[in-house]
Amino acid sequence: MDVADRSWASTQLIEAAQAGDRESITAVLHGAHSHVRRFAEHLCASPQDAEDAAQEALITLYRKIGSLRATRALASWMFPNRPERVPAPRSSAVRAS
Repeated sequence: MDVADRSWASTQLIEAAQAGDRESITAVLHGAHSHVRRFAEHLCASPQDAEDAAQEALITLYRKIGSLRATRALASWMFPNRPERVPAPRSSAVRAS
C-alpha cells in the first residue's frame, strides 16, 4: 500500500469495519499499521518499543472502532496530540541518563 494511499481510512471502509465486516477491519488495521508505527517511532526509545506501542494502539483500534463517532476523525483519534493515549512500552530497557 502506498504511503500516500489513504483508502484504509475511507469513510465507507471504516463504516463497514464498525458494522463488523472482517475484511474491512483487516484492511483498516493493515493500512493503519505503518502510520501508527511511524508515529510510535518518534515517541519510543527503541524499534521494539515502537512496535509494541503500535501493536497496542492497533489492538485498541480493533476493540474500540465501534465507538468512533465520526469516521473522518480516525486520524485524530489514532494520533492524538495528548501523549497519555500512547501506550507505555513494555520493554525492560531503560534509556541511560
